[in-house]
Amino acid sequence: EACVDVDPTDACTTCACDACREAIDLCYQDSLCVDVLTCAQRTGCVGVDCLAAEICGPVIDAAGGVFTAPVQNANAVGNCRGQNCAAECG
Repeated sequence: EACVDVDPTDACTTCACDACREAIDLCYQDSLCVDVLTCAQRTGCVGVDCLAAEICGPVIDAAGGVFTAPVQNANAVGNCRGQNCAAECG
């Protein structure tokens, strides 16, 4: 589970786990979703910017493309985090 043993000094992750637990738990049930989410977090991309080949495009393609459940679920985590944790996550 994604939100077990979260570093309490990591304000962004703590906020996301509090505000977006359902979306995070759903994503972490699928390794392809986790791959997309990890790439987006590593690169800092949001939305369509992630589709670029030099950013997360290959990871999104490997997950089946933008309209598949893994990518949609990763996007839901990102949207939730953006709406609820912008101050904590920068």
